[in-house]
Amino acid sequence: MPENLFDDSRKRLRLEEADHQSHMDSNEMDENYTPAFAPIPQGHRIKHPCGKRRYSVSGESIRPADSSLPTPIHKTPIIIKQIEEATRQNLLFKNLDPETREHIYDAMFERTVLMGECVIKQGSPAELFYVVIHGLFSVHVDDAFVTTVGSGGSFGELALMYTNPRTATVKAITNGTLWAIDRTTYNRIVTKIAYNRNRVYEGFLREVQIFDSLEPEEIAKLADSMEAVKYEDGDTVVRQGETGELFYVIEVGSVDLVKHDGRREIQLPSLGPGKYFGELALLNDTPRQATIKACGSVRLITLKRDAFHRLLPATVIENMRRHAESYNNVSTYSGAGGVNVLHTT
Repeated sequence: MPENLFDDSRKRLRLEEADHQSHMDSNEMDENYTPAFAPIPQGHRIKHPCGKRRYSVSGESIRPADSSLPTPIHKTPIIIKQIEEATRQNLLFKNLDPETREHIYDAMFERTVLMGECVIKQGSPAELFYVVIHGLFSVHVDDAFVTTVGSGGSFGELALMYTNPRTATVKAITNGTLWAIDRTTYNRIVTKIAYNRNRVYEGFLREVQIFDSLEPEEIAKLADSMEAVKYEDGDTVVRQGETGELFYVIEVGSVDLVKHDGRREIQLPSLGPGKYFGELALLNDTPRQATIKACGSVRLITLKRDAFHRLLPATVIENMRRHAESYNNVSTYSGAGGVNVLHTT
């Protein structure tokens, strides 16, 4: 499960106490602009001719505990698919989890443009990111033509990260339709969902026995670094002999374990919610010791190798090592249920 670029934002946004500073400017909108977190009236069109903008900037402090997610703006399934395709390879979207992406797509609002209209002016403050649904747009830097962007393309993504001035001018070659989101709304969504997820993870991790000695601050840091991943029945989570980079805790469902010792294929006791696996590869820098498959739908939360070593205190590591000693004797593995020899060779 890739570590998220903004999860990334959960680490820097952690917290009820921490304020996330975002800047909402009026330079990309006229007086008729309606924020992306409110529905755009049917047929509403935003237009701001190049060179006729106001250059005032205001700030908004986002407290995840107090903020709410934006009201979804209706889109047809075709529009949603086009937005998904246009942002699939964009770094600010592809490393976000599906839930966050879905809320961002829901918050995007439509903007229609006329041929010759200036959408972005080089040097002006940046606030909006655009996906092109219909139309063709030219990109100019210092008045020199650079390229064109058509249906399925996008532009302005740096506005979601920085308040730096625009680095290019974008004009409509034809009439067109864009879907857009502003930086404040984008950050509000990423922050709020990360905050909500952290609260859930923290509550869950407090119930995991191996972590019962951790202080609240340690649990919070652990939750910040964990990512969820889902598997369906029969999916292989880890395969014996492969290199391991993740530690897993089972949040929902159960997994089956099978170990091949060279002569026999042995089924080990299944693991359910609150149990963990994958620590041996990280503790001993060895290949995976068993193949683990999902038994029904399974939701796991994962911790990458570097975070595993950085965040888990010596007492937890030592407890894991002691527990791991039982793996060497499959007849006492997990202290429950014994084992089942599936095949011999």
